[in-house]
Amino acid sequence: MPLDFTLSKFRRLCTCVAQHYPTLTLSEYFQGDHPPQFAMMRHDIDRRPSALSTARVEAEAGIRATYYFRRQGSAFRPEIMREIEGMGHEVGYHYEIVDIDENGKEGKDLFGLNCNID
Repeated sequence: MPLDFTLSKFRRLCTCVAQHYPTLTLSEYFQGDHPPQFAMMRHDIDRRPSALSTARVEAEAGIRATYYFRRQGSAFRPEIMREIEGMGHEVGYHYEIVDIDENGKEGKDLFGLNCNID
């Protein structure tokens, strides 16, 4: 059976999730005060973002999701990030720098540099 990653299928998924579960962003989850059953929608935006389309579908369904954007390449689009945040979604920084640095110091320095965003 082929996988179906179309926006139409995603819309059906969001409708089903919204009908059966409250949704939390990751920061809401880590605050610890949440219902016993819930769903979390998390997206890592690594390349050309289709994030705006998925964020709109989720917002239409009443879902608040978390979007993590990479700092480099075509995924870093501040105007799209602001628009997604304006829909009520959570936006954060998607990084691997600390994980790939063996001694930790260089990764921490690069992490700091990459977080210095206007």
